[in-house]
Formats: sequence, structure tokens, C-alpha cells
Amino acid sequence: MAKGKNKNKGPVAFTSDEGDNINIKLPNTDSISTKRPSDKKGRGKKSR
Repeated sequence: MAKGKNKNKGPVAFTSDEGDNINIKLPNTDSISTKRPSDKKGRGKKSR
């Protein structure tokens, strides 16, 4: 039962406190995604 509730909380926790957590994680991932390609490009130029 505990596992079932946890799974339901994920997609159904949009309006719940967890929903806020997901919203905060979305922008965080964008920042990391933008930093990842920048790091790779910088390394390639430095290696050259």
C-alpha cells in the first residue's frame, strides 16, 4: 500500500507540496542542461 501511494503521489502530487518540488526541479534541470554543453564546448576548444 505504501508503495502504491508513493507512485500515485508522483503524478497526482501536481497540486500537492511535491508538485512544487517538481516545478523547482524543472528550472534546475534547464540550468544544468545549459551548463553541460558549455562545459563540453569549452573542453573541446581547450583541448584543441
